[in-house]
Amino acid sequence: MVRFLGIGKESTYRTAVSPSEYINIISESVAPDWDRVKLEEAGYRFARDKIPGGFKESGDINLYVDAQSITKFLEGLLGSVSTENDGEVTAYKHTFTPANSLPSYTLEIFPESPSDYSRQISGVGILSMRLEAEAGSPLTATIGILGAKEELISPSSTTPSFANISPLPFNNSSVEIEDSVVATVEAFRLDISNSIPDDAFVLNDMFLPALRLEGGEITGEMDIAFTSWDYYKLFYGSLSATEPSETPNTVKIELTATGGLTGSGTSGYENYKLAITLPKCSLDTSNANFDRRSRIVQRLGFEALRDSASGYAIQVEVVNTKSSP
Repeated sequence: MVRFLGIGKESTYRTAVSPSEYINIISESVAPDWDRVKLEEAGYRFARDKIPGGFKESGDINLYVDAQSITKFLEGLLGSVSTENDGEVTAYKHTFTPANSLPSYTLEIFPESPSDYSRQISGVGILSMRLEAEAGSPLTATIGILGAKEELISPSSTTPSFANISPLPFNNSSVEIEDSVVATVEAFRLDISNSIPDDAFVLNDMFLPALRLEGGEITGEMDIAFTSWDYYKLFYGSLSATEPSETPNTVKIELTATGGLTGSGTSGYENYKLAITLPKCSLDTSNANFDRRSRIVQRLGFEALRDSASGYAIQVEVVNTKSSP
């Protein structure tokens, strides 16, 4: 037996489904949050009762990112996906962009011991994802979730099959700004978040009735070895700027992480891959300070904005061997 996270896409919000795949995660902190309303009255110093309030689930899932296991989380985070195959039906390219509604999922969390139950969490929406690539480490993801209900069930499996591919490595990752490779990036962090109210309960229901999607935000930062003033000038507004500009330019930022071979011979499908495109970014912070004789690292912070030409703030492309996300 092994510990696992199972995930399946729901056809109807809050109607639980069995896992369509199992994921070997690093850790999870998904926990119930059950409000108990304390009745405080004038007659007594201490409350005499509590009544049940709204119930929800929240927490984080941490995992190494491989091109097979990350796709359901990306669909849940962004909402829209299109899929193409390589013509050989060997590899597939899934392209994710933001939508105005999000799918819901059922999670199964099996702790291995005690083995008589799994926790089944239905009505799960993806609140956020932090992707982090650091030199010397594989790409990691921290995924924040909001769930509606929890139930103890018999485990759907005690010997699940996991995606048998390696995480996407740092040494095959690259960052580009305005289509030029930034050769000295030491770390890249990207935070994508959805605003989904966790208190939008209705009468006659203890559980959240829907995923009521509001706004979103995409921010990030990269650590760059400070070997030139180029990216400091870019923060001012352009590569030629020597002081802050009244009309600073926005920039396109791309992160690409490439894995092993898929078995496809078609161009663009040969390797497992995760490619993130942020077509319009505002460079908001730039720190390049020194401490005694330590080397200087510039931290460049940004926010991704909706680009009217492409029609999105972010596009994520994943190449793998799954016919659907």
